[in-house]
Amino acid sequence: MTDEHYKEEQQNEIDILQSIYPTEFEEIATDPYKYSIRIQIEDEEEIRPCVVSLVIEYTPTYPDELPEFDLLLEEDDEEEDAKPLTETDATLSDVDIEDMKAKAREIAEESIGMAMVFGMASTLKEVCAERLREKTEALKRIREQRIKREIEAEQAKFVGTL
Repeated sequence: MTDEHYKEEQQNEIDILQSIYPTEFEEIATDPYKYSIRIQIEDEEEIRPCVVSLVIEYTPTYPDELPEFDLLLEEDDEEEDAKPLTETDATLSDVDIEDMKAKAREIAEESIGMAMVFGMASTLKEVCAERLREKTEALKRIREQRIKREIEAEQAKFVGTL
């Protein structure tokens, strides 16, 4: 493929991504093309809202090679209406972010030669939501166990006191 053909492929993908993510897409630079897509996890009833940004920079021969990419967690304190964490609110750790990057790389490698950013973004949204659900459930179990132990300890105070 020629440089012009790569640029055309890249521009076609950008046009599609801008139509799919009209408010989430943010252009950072144009040569080489670099942009971010905000991936918002908020439609889940059981998990705390979360936002990660997939930052993509095209290489000269993308899509015949992987783009440079990073995944950034947006902190809650950046949000004006951020609610304080409760004991059952799960958050993503650096290890979670690294695991999600590895999954995005895996998806991208399966798509060499084709536009792959939409697949990466979609997978990241699913993986992020699943990770938060798992962590939230674990925190809820821990809380329930703690409450149960507290109740049992309180009841034990009254055993044999008649």
